[in-house]
Amino acid sequence: MLGCPVTDHRALIPPWDGGPLICEFDQPALGGDTRCRLAGTGLRRLVRAVAVAEGRYVGCFALGYPQDAAPRLTPAQRSAIGLLAACAASVYARDSGDCRSREQAAGWREATLEEDHSLFIAVTSHELRTPLTVIRGYADTLAEHWEQLDDARRRAAISVVRHRAKDLARLLDRLLSAAGDGGSVGALAAGVPFDLLEAIRYAVDELPVDLRSHLALYLPVELPKAFGDRGTIATIVTELVTNACKYSEGRGEVDLAAGTDCGGVWLTVADRGVGIRPEHTERAFERFWQGERRGLRGRGGVGLGLYLVRRIVERHKGWVSLRPRDGGGTLAEVRLLRADTILGGA
Repeated sequence: MLGCPVTDHRALIPPWDGGPLICEFDQPALGGDTRCRLAGTGLRRLVRAVAVAEGRYVGCFALGYPQDAAPRLTPAQRSAIGLLAACAASVYARDSGDCRSREQAAGWREATLEEDHSLFIAVTSHELRTPLTVIRGYADTLAEHWEQLDDARRRAAISVVRHRAKDLARLLDRLLSAAGDGGSVGALAAGVPFDLLEAIRYAVDELPVDLRSHLALYLPVELPKAFGDRGTIATIVTELVTNACKYSEGRGEVDLAAGTDCGGVWLTVADRGVGIRPEHTERAFERFWQGERRGLRGRGGVGLGLYLVRRIVERHKGWVSLRPRDGGGTLAEVRLLRADTILGGA
């Protein structure tokens, strides 16, 4: 805490009792010991953010406000502080903690790889079986009852087979991409300037009808060109919209927006669904991690979508993040390089 004369700041932070992850404390309302320790520091109010990784408490950090500057946090500021705490917890858990020796770290990595392999086989067999069962069922119906079906029913059955085949192809692409990913972030291959708006519109046109029907577009008339691989934008949009719709069924539209600023070009996908906990904003990008479904287990999923999005975006030298949305729900943001910052004009 800047400007605070106390050497051991831990003595100023109220201990976490399992309550809210982010709390604001006014000096008069603090416990006697903490209030006494604050006396003479010039601090009027504390904001404590608890850092939790993999379900366990790893620490917390605090913001101290002097007496003449004690504004209340806005919802956006609370979300930003929660995201910072979650990121810090994730880094701490990864770089320290339980794997203090190289032998322990190697054993942990080996066990993780074995677990990932087993989980990969399990989810693959489950997720492939569903569309294959539907395709086979409709194909058998068409083959055995063709003459009894009228033209409308034939077309409806063929449409189901067609859409399920597309789902199957998309699932296979995702599985193969994840299985072939050695874990390193490769350099951007054949990066070129491209029209992000055009790529987004194409991706939206290719979405299944049930996803498009829940989508609201907020796109500007024009944007500076992005730099990277235009073909991967469809995967980014598809996975983010699919994830948003899955966790917000029956809770309003999913908003897809795009824009630009001095830092690059961006696109966001926002929903009004069940939301995401601050401590899960990083874990959501891990392979096979699916979080808390809270009544949505029937929607299925391999847990690879957000993982693949991050891999793609990182290869564009960009970044992607999740954060709770003001008013409920989740907001996913992707930021990419502008071509004019790479090439000096596009």
